Amino acid sequence: MKTKMFWSVLVLAVFLIFSGQGAALSETLTIAGTGDSQILLRALAEKFEAEYPQVDVMVPDSVGSGGGIKAMMQGRSNLARVARGLTPEESSHELHYTLFAQSPVVFVVHPSVTGVENISYAQIVSIYSGQINNWQQLGGQDKKIYVVNREPGDSSRTILDQGIPGFKYIEPFVGKVFYSTPEAMEALVKYPDTIGYLPLAMVTGTKLRVLSIAHVEPTPQAVVTGAYPLSVPLALVSKKVRTDSEQKFLDFLPTTAAQEIIAEFAVGVP
Repeated sequence: MKTKMFWSVLVLAVFLIFSGQGAALSETLTIAGTGDSQILLRALAEKFEAEYPQVDVMVPDSVGSGGGIKAMMQGRSNLARVARGLTPEESSHELHYTLFAQSPVVFVVHPSVTGVENISYAQIVSIYSGQINNWQQLGGQDKKIYVVNREPGDSSRTILDQGIPGFKYIEPFVGKVFYSTPEAMEALVKYPDTIGYLPLAMVTGTKLRVLSIAHVEPTPQAVVTGAYPLSVPLALVSKKVRTDSEQKFLDFLPTTAAQEIIAEFAVGVP
């Protein structure tokens, strides 16, 4: 009995030693920031972990581009995910900016919306100003249009302000404002007869229908050539001096494995 107990204790001790070493060897890489690339980076993180099992990549829920940079500067995140360029104040900290994709900003509708496949720039302005408020006015069913909007300063809304004539001058806007991309996406998925705008990277995997704008679809070629002018940059921001795992993740982004995933959600960059 004593011999059997001895071997049981020995096996348990060896297990604890090796499991402790395994835990010591593992490292957590946190990437906080915008919701625009949240789903895409979770897919990239899963692939990265398969190649580097000693690194656990965490992609927490959105805190915005600025929130991600703040978390990184305060040491609460290794990398920051952003959907815009750096501000002059942020650039003063000698941060490293890695652009890894462009995501078209697309107008999407709930699957319940039928008969509407294309929308013009003028119609977008009319919808968000309340002049068009029924799907029948766009060739659809006789149902009220429910509008999903984003707050001023949001990455996608900023792109629309710059790229759609008259959009930034709408006063007042109609519809409900959501303060994160995932929340806007969830509302569009949940509620019938809704319309809203999202980065295409957040639409992949949902049943939301993407509308063409002025008869131009948001294809990779249309984004690259500028035929579809509405897109947000998806980038990672790091400190000037990076850890080995931080650099490995940045180096992973241009690889074939990563580019195949990026192509499913957005448009890769050279």
